[in-house]
Amino acid sequence: MPNAPDDTDEKLKKLVVKCSRIKISANDINENSNLMSDFGYDSISLIQLTVDIEKEFSMVSDDEVWILDLSSNYSNLKKYVGQNFVNRKA
Repeated sequence: MPNAPDDTDEKLKKLVVKCSRIKISANDINENSNLMSDFGYDSISLIQLTVDIEKEFSMVSDDEVWILDLSSNYSNLKKYVGQNFVNRKA
């Protein structure tokens, strides 16, 4: 059974907070948040976020650069995770 959208959003926000290079809370994250400019993400923290997302949602991404393309907008990241990880989880 796939995770509910709210559950996915909550889990994803926790991972974004955990991997952020600056102190933030889940409340700081909105649909237009940019991981790099708003939360201090760099290539290392993006890699850690990728690993954490793959572990949390029990999936491995086929596309190694997906996180770089999606880091500019939290809404796009959430949509991608929902479509490619959550809905495919057994």
